[in-house]
Amino acid sequence: MSHPPWCTVAGAHNIEATEADAWKTKHGPAITGLDYRPRSELLGELANVPSCDVLFLHQMLAEAMPFVGTPEMPAYDVELADIPEHVKLCIMGDLHQPYENPAHKPPVYYTGATHMRSISEPPEHSFIVINDDLSVSRQPLDSRPFKLFQINLEEDFKKCLAELQAYQPTKDHSAVSKPYVVVRYNRDIEDVSQRLAIAAGDRFYLRKLPMGTVDQMGEETKEVQGSVTLEGCLDELIKSAVPDEHQQQIYDFTRALLSAKDPRATIEEWRKQVMDAQPAGV
Repeated sequence: MSHPPWCTVAGAHNIEATEADAWKTKHGPAITGLDYRPRSELLGELANVPSCDVLFLHQMLAEAMPFVGTPEMPAYDVELADIPEHVKLCIMGDLHQPYENPAHKPPVYYTGATHMRSISEPPEHSFIVINDDLSVSRQPLDSRPFKLFQINLEEDFKKCLAELQAYQPTKDHSAVSKPYVVVRYNRDIEDVSQRLAIAAGDRFYLRKLPMGTVDQMGEETKEVQGSVTLEGCLDELIKSAVPDEHQQQIYDFTRALLSAKDPRATIEEWRKQVMDAQPAGV
């Protein structure tokens, strides 16, 4: 457990401590949890987790991520095999995407974020209910509608304006009923702000993100398909700007730098790797 234990600040009036740093609800399961910590510390802590029904972790799980980095510089903190089998259920946070692996022993679930923290995240959100028998159910939350437009050419912009003008607000007047609209647009297109304002009115929360010109983006443009993620954008950027033989190395370095708690130490570590790999006399 962390010091002070995280449960002490979680409104835990119905939770009491038991031996071996575990916690037990007065009428429910025994639980324990670990605050975030580096993988080098986490593995030792997991080996000493006391017997409990539910384990809470705030870490990045390798099997839930679209990329894992390299053996020298992993982008995750923990693997399924690291979670002790004497735990009956593991609930995790940190990754903002929902994830479920009920077949694993123990079953592992990410709750996912309760609201969008980035436009690369899914707009639908939920929370997890742990039932008395330790089964898990996911309950949806009211989530703000979200739409992303990628405007490279005037024709794209006309389609965007038409869709905004045709939108019919719902009769729901909750705090999250007003849609959030993000428009990435080519700077060459004229009067973007004025034309968007006319089409959107007061029916949307509107965010405008200017991009480069057509010449800067190249003659061939691609419409965004599906969800936009940080990893996908980074992959596309590196493919377009870095020679093939260096793409994997630059990708791994950038991922490591973005997730580093100490960026300066990460840069020095990678600098040493590059220098060690150089032929003698270079």
